[in-house]
Amino acid sequence: MRAKQGQRLDFEYVTALVYAPWRTAIGALIQRNLREIGIRLDIQYYPLRQIYALLIAGKASPPPGALTGRYDISESNGYLPGYDPDDYSVLGCNSFLPNGGNLSFYCNPNLEALYKREQETTDAGVRQQLFNQIHEIYLTEFPIIVLYGWIEFTIARKGTHNHKASALDGETAANIWQWWCDKGKC
Repeated sequence: MRAKQGQRLDFEYVTALVYAPWRTAIGALIQRNLREIGIRLDIQYYPLRQIYALLIAGKASPPPGALTGRYDISESNGYLPGYDPDDYSVLGCNSFLPNGGNLSFYCNPNLEALYKREQETTDAGVRQQLFNQIHEIYLTEFPIIVLYGWIEFTIARKGTHNHKASALDGETAANIWQWWCDKGKC
């Protein structure tokens, strides 16, 4: 294991087990990959109802003991943005648990200012420029790392025409008001 001045390089990874049996496989894969380069990863799995309560309350997990804002890696249930790409609830300085989904406890004043500006304007061109600056911070500071993306799909019954899946949620059609069906029945 890697060490410097007697301090081992190890991380604590916390995640919830909820409708996601693949999480144990992902955790094992990450653990194995890090071990191959000399990094120890302690994985703590919690039931969904328990993990957020522990993180909010600052209660220690099993050894070595993650505390609120002091665990190294957390895997959340995922983040599905709406049609507006504002990420403030995930990385905003005032979005720490329980007020939002900022599990990384990341706070960047420059990012905060960009969020404020993009929330105050409705000009699509200005917002796009601000989102480009926001994403530059994401790509250089890595406050979050995306492990995987969902493959979304939607199914329409035979005879349904002009059905288009939503870019954001496969269970929802993006254009239900534009469908038409053979003989008026779908």
